[in-house]
Amino acid sequence: MSIRYTRNIGKEGKRGSKKDPKIVFSFEYLDVQQGQTFKEWSKKDYLLKLIEIGKTLNKHTVNQALADQLIIQYDIKDKKKWGKNNMPKVSKWKYPKLLPKDDVPWSKIELGRKLRVIGYLELNIFYVVFLDKEHDFFPSIS
Repeated sequence: MSIRYTRNIGKEGKRGSKKDPKIVFSFEYLDVQQGQTFKEWSKKDYLLKLIEIGKTLNKHTVNQALADQLIIQYDIKDKKKWGKNNMPKVSKWKYPKLLPKDDVPWSKIELGRKLRVIGYLELNIFYVVFLDKEHDFFPSIS
């Protein structure tokens, strides 16, 4: 007896549909020259936190993730805080040359008090650009 695989097994709507795609991560533009590497994050539980939030986001649409503040979009319209290429004026980093656009709309995922994943949303893809363990992308001004 053979078991035939079908995609419809399980609760409908749980995994989404083509109308409402769920969020996925891309590390295509990860900048390890300015942020940290996976190896650095694996020495702590940071990488595990990233995987766990990724698993959670895979169950959310973009609108759900934004409403639940799992992903927070920066308000890049405030020119007092944002400079060239939409980079924060107080950032310790420069705009990555490997990005395909000149001015991405930055977003963050907060994993801890200072621990952040910085990137941008395009459709349902969250492009991870920086792994930021010290809040260096947009440091608080004391």
